[in-house]
Amino acid sequence: MSVSKKLRNSLQIKITEIAGEGKNFGVAVSGGGDSIALLHFLLPWAKENEKKLFAVTVNHNLRPESSQEAILVQELCAKYRINHSILDVNEEVSGNLQSWARKNRYRLISEWATGNGIDSIFLGHTSDDQAETFLLRLARGSGVDGLSAMTSKSYRNRVYWLRPLLKTSRKDLRKFLDKEDIFYVNDPSNEDLRFDRIKVRKVLESSQEYGLETERLVETSHRMAQARDVLNYVAFQFAKKHVFLTKIGTVAVDLQDLELLFPDTRHRILSYVVKWVSGNPYGARAKTLENTLVSAMEGKPRTCCGCVLSKFDEKLHISREFNAVKKSDTLDNLWDGRWSCSNNFSIKACGEKGLEQIIDWKKFKLPRHALLAMPTIWRDEKLFDHLLNEGHCSKIRSIKNDKDFYKGILSY
Repeated sequence: MSVSKKLRNSLQIKITEIAGEGKNFGVAVSGGGDSIALLHFLLPWAKENEKKLFAVTVNHNLRPESSQEAILVQELCAKYRINHSILDVNEEVSGNLQSWARKNRYRLISEWATGNGIDSIFLGHTSDDQAETFLLRLARGSGVDGLSAMTSKSYRNRVYWLRPLLKTSRKDLRKFLDKEDIFYVNDPSNEDLRFDRIKVRKVLESSQEYGLETERLVETSHRMAQARDVLNYVAFQFAKKHVFLTKIGTVAVDLQDLELLFPDTRHRILSYVVKWVSGNPYGARAKTLENTLVSAMEGKPRTCCGCVLSKFDEKLHISREFNAVKKSDTLDNLWDGRWSCSNNFSIKACGEKGLEQIIDWKKFKLPRHALLAMPTIWRDEKLFDHLLNEGHCSKIRSIKNDKDFYKGILSY
């Protein structure tokens, strides 16, 4: 059996393993070798399994050639009768360029997928990406989570991200493309030493003789992932007994039990909760979260990543920050990325005007600032429905339930 056929067969198995039962799948195709190879592996899989593929290219508009490269991908997809979309990044660059590009890429692809009824996106990350990410994070002083390997399937922004090439090298993909005479784009930024990832790539290329090999780094990242899973399980066991979701979607933690935790477990739980409540895909830095916690436990509520941490009724409460949602509108039938309602009602934050109309709000023993940010339904400046309503079922629903909350800790 030829190398190309062997690679194709092994990847068909991996793709099927992680894809699940869906019918519509997206694939991010930049035009580079990794994503072009991935597209060609997905074509026969989609046909054999009666799946529909949608391709997407994000044009960051950082190079003059990028628009033409996107069109080349579009022409390739047209050849195979695959629906293709080009998404343009129109925001100004801010901060670290590669971080800015990555955040915008995931944001645009997530929005595109949701709008097209696609819940899973294939990405072309390889074993080389695993090794480079490990070294980058090692240089930044990352802990167990940061040094853990990327997973072949993850969930973020209401989308599953599928990475079937994580055990495949960039070198093997190029061999496949060359043997099959498949064209791909060589991005000149892949040689630009201004970028940290490219510097790390060059270090890896020149350090093979010292034992700093891609395979060994990937192995270490997988061991770190195993350690992370154990730590997540410890956090999960604690959360089941001492972490509670309130009826307005905030989270409460027993303070006395929280103080007895190992620092890593405490950070793991609080970082996860902040991400859960805020919907932010990125957790708070350990130092930032620890300082916020210290202040909250001293009786001084503090904000962190769009949340408020506060001490109330011998519990630590993590709630949405009112300023983060006071101008939020219902988008795609969702408010704040989490709340929906029936009959096409519009949701907005409770605010002071709403709280004035809930006469008995104090009996629920929840922080006032948390109630200000809870979702409510209004009619003609009058509060119509809210989550504290007793005697009838609220029309407001969370798309994430208690089971999702606790289960999510295991894959944090």
